[in-house]
Amino acid sequence: EGEKPPELNKETSAPPENNPAQILKPDVKRDNKSTTRVPSTPGARRLAKHLGVDLSDVNPTGPRGRIIEADVRGFHELSNALDDQASFGLPDPVESKKLDGMRGSIARHMKESLSSTAQLSFFLEIDVTEAQSLRRELKVGLPILLMKASAEAIKRVPKINSVLQNNQVSYFDQIDIGFAVALDDGLIVPVIRSVQEMSVSDISSNVETLTRMSREGTLSTDDVVGGTFTISVLGVVDGFTPILNSGQSALLGIGRSVEKPIVKNKEIVIREMMTISLTVDHQVIDGAVAAAFLRRFQQLIERPGGLE
Repeated sequence: EGEKPPELNKETSAPPENNPAQILKPDVKRDNKSTTRVPSTPGARRLAKHLGVDLSDVNPTGPRGRIIEADVRGFHELSNALDDQASFGLPDPVESKKLDGMRGSIARHMKESLSSTAQLSFFLEIDVTEAQSLRRELKVGLPILLMKASAEAIKRVPKINSVLQNNQVSYFDQIDIGFAVALDDGLIVPVIRSVQEMSVSDISSNVETLTRMSREGTLSTDDVVGGTFTISVLGVVDGFTPILNSGQSALLGIGRSVEKPIVKNKEIVIREMMTISLTVDHQVIDGAVAAAFLRRFQQLIERPGGLE
C-alpha cells in the first residue's frame, strides 16, 4: 500500500542490483503461503518451481506487473545470501563448520527448551562465607554443598522438583540432580540419583566419578537422562540466566563468589558473597514458589551447619 507501481520492463531485464527492497517483499510471512495465482511469465513459474520459490514472496518488475525469471532468480540468490549470512559487509570467514554433533544437539535442545516453556529467572545475592569455611573443613568443593542445599530446599518446596511433559505436570519425591560439565566441544549434564538420601561425602564422590566419565566419554545413556533439577556453575561471572533442560521446571545457576563490604548487624564487614539465579518454567512454577525455594536455599547456605 502506497508503493510506487513497478515500471514496465522487458522479460530479459534484471531487477535492480543489490536492492533487497525491490526483490523481497516487506513483512513476508513464509509460513502462510498465498494460494492466489500470481501474475507471472511461464518461464518465471518454471524457474520458481525448480528453485522452490513462492511467487507470492517476489516483487514483480516485468510488463503489466508480472513476475519474470530475473525476479525469481534475484529473489532466490538474495534469500540464500541472507540465510547464510554471507553478504552485506561480513568479512570472509577463517573457517566454517556445520552445526552438528554435540554442538548441534545442544543447539536443538536449547531452542526446543525456549520455544516450549515460559522461562523466568530470579536473582539473589547470598553470603557464602560460612559455607566456604565448612567445605574446607569437609574437604569438598563449594558446588557440593550447593547441591546438598538444593536437595534440602527442594524437600521444603517440592513443587520445584517437577517435570512438564505432554501437558501434564509430574511431581517427584526422588530428587535427581543434573550438573553441567564443560567439555571442549560443548557441555554435558550427568545426573545424580536420589540426592535427598545422600551425605555431602556421597555427593562429592558421585560428582567426581561422573565428571571423570564425562571427560573420558564413557557415560551411558542412563547417566544423562531423567533429571528433575539441574545446577550449572559458571564461576567467572556474577550472574547469568541459565536455560532449562527440556521438560524440567527449574535450574539453579551459580555465579562467582567475591569478598565485598556489606552491612551486617548495622556494621560494615567484609563477607564472601555470591549471586545465584533460578530459572523456572512459569507455566508450572509461580514467583511465590521460586521465592520460597531461594529463601530456604539462602538460609541453608548462610547457616550451613545442618548440611554436614
